[in-house]
Amino acid sequence: SAAPVNGAAERDRKVVDGSLLEGGGQILRNSIAYAALLGFMLRIHNIRAGRSKPGLRPQHLMGIQLVSELANGTLSGDKVQSQEIEFMPNDEDEKECKDEYTADTKTAGSVCLLMQSVLPVALFHGKDTNVLNE
Repeated sequence: SAAPVNGAAERDRKVVDGSLLEGGGQILRNSIAYAALLGFMLRIHNIRAGRSKPGLRPQHLMGIQLVSELANGTLSGDKVQSQEIEFMPNDEDEKECKDEYTADTKTAGSVCLLMQSVLPVALFHGKDTNVLNE
């Protein structure tokens, strides 16, 4: 069990089983966006357990790292094939905000999936934000 981070209480930590429903990346994308926006600690396990290649793929990894960066958060388990991550958004009122963030999903088809998690966080980021896909 993780210790409280950035003033967040352990009871505010949510645990998500990534094998629920179709066991794909959608639960990962939605969960991390909600955690960043609502400010709760998040643990996701069994990531993409329903897929032939379970765990994080490069496009999932890029999405969660970008969300973490937008939220000035802390992310662990962020590597390709990882089946578990922990995310702790920064709960400080003053966050370091950049004007521009860059992502490279490696495939054109992944751009819309990347934006499912990144766009909600970018909209409430606190300043005009550009997200560039290379």
